[in-house]
Amino acid sequence: MKKKAFTLIELLVVISIIAILVSILMPALAKAREIARDSVCKSNLKQYGIASMGYLSDNNDVFVNQFYWLFSLQDEQDYYKLQDPSPRQVCMWHDTRMQFNGALTPYFNKNREIHVCPTFAIHSARAHRSECYTGIKIEPSFGYSVNYHLGDGKYIDPYCQFVVTKVGQVRQPSEVINFCEENTYQVRSTGYTWSTQRLNDNIMLPRYVDSRNMYRNNAGLDTLATLHSMVGGDKYSGRSNIVFVDGHIGIGDPGDAFDLSWPFKQWPSNYNRGEDAILWQKIRPHD
Repeated sequence: MKKKAFTLIELLVVISIIAILVSILMPALAKAREIARDSVCKSNLKQYGIASMGYLSDNNDVFVNQFYWLFSLQDEQDYYKLQDPSPRQVCMWHDTRMQFNGALTPYFNKNREIHVCPTFAIHSARAHRSECYTGIKIEPSFGYSVNYHLGDGKYIDPYCQFVVTKVGQVRQPSEVINFCEENTYQVRSTGYTWSTQRLNDNIMLPRYVDSRNMYRNNAGLDTLATLHSMVGGDKYSGRSNIVFVDGHIGIGDPGDAFDLSWPFKQWPSNYNRGEDAILWQKIRPHD
């Protein structure tokens, strides 16, 4: 008995159905992959929170030095002695020659993988770093930054001396950033400067507040990353994962950066809490 074969029309119908199913499933699969990557990013920051708690417990609740928590002063000095190609600060985050022997390193159990969020790795692979020599490949070694305003009081930036040294001095530990993510690109929009710097060290300082306790409006230095929950693929519309001083995980965007990084009970004299967040919501694309 001769078997009946599929007709051309039947094959085309089957192919069309498969194509429709793939077009429906692909966005869902992409979203599932991003959720999985985001879970890893949050898990990394959770480990940062645990490491920070361990350090605080061992050091009378004094915060780790914000400049040398990941790599030590000796690591930094050794790095700058390297040649071929010559190192630069802006290359540290993706130069695998950089060593990690900072004050928090023992609390991470020397696990370098937790220093890189998978989503950050994907975006950084597309980054164009003209400041770095071509011989330095973009292989992310770290992508998280510490809140500048939390530290042990050493090596303070002379232009911004507002630093809290102990946990008990923080206005509200559940509302203040301990560690967060940064972009490999600047964030500017509608004539407003959210950041003049890209990831170039491992410190997040969103605005200078000068010696008169005056807030420098529209003078962004660093800001929170915009890597997650992007709207329509707009790289400026996303948010950052954060681990707060109390150890819980949350999210924030450039409009939250100053509010969430400022640990003091007294706000700068010319700043109204929340004004950055209101401005960001006016500028950011909405769902």
